[in-house]
Amino acid sequence: DVFHVPSREGDRIMGVAGLGDLLVLLTLDDLWLFDTVSLRPLQVAAGCVAPRSAVKAGNRVVYLGDHALYGFDGAGLTRYDARGELSRTWDLIAWQSVETDAFAVVDQASREYRLFLPIRGEIRDAGATLVVVLNVDTGNLCKDAAAAPWDDSDWHSVSPKPFQNGSGV
Repeated sequence: DVFHVPSREGDRIMGVAGLGDLLVLLTLDDLWLFDTVSLRPLQVAAGCVAPRSAVKAGNRVVYLGDHALYGFDGAGLTRYDARGELSRTWDLIAWQSVETDAFAVVDQASREYRLFLPIRGEIRDAGATLVVVLNVDTGNLCKDAAAAPWDDSDWHSVSPKPFQNGSGV
């Protein structure tokens, strides 16, 4: 069988992730669920802006949306950063290169989703990468910086630091 994903002008498929017996299809604008019988859209309007950020973490698919980090558990969508902890952090990101440069990994031992983001301007020129860490069990966010060029085999050496009083970076 072939399924057609209707899309709006400029929308495109950004990622696919398995979640139990569901397949979560992430587009730039929306989320879709495929359950071997049908393909149906979710009415969430929280698409994915970085294909390699979409990763199964615990019992949800976590991904980077437009200035937000989201988790979908098959039933509902969670927007992390509800208290605005990342508001100043988003200002550091080189959004024009997120689609190609951002990526995420999950550390199963620590139950952490680690999102590596390109930084803009002088900070990027100094060779840094921003790392946002989400504890999959608690939903708590932390951040860190890592030296670039980034060696994918060394991602586990990042030591995240908690946000201070919700102030961001």
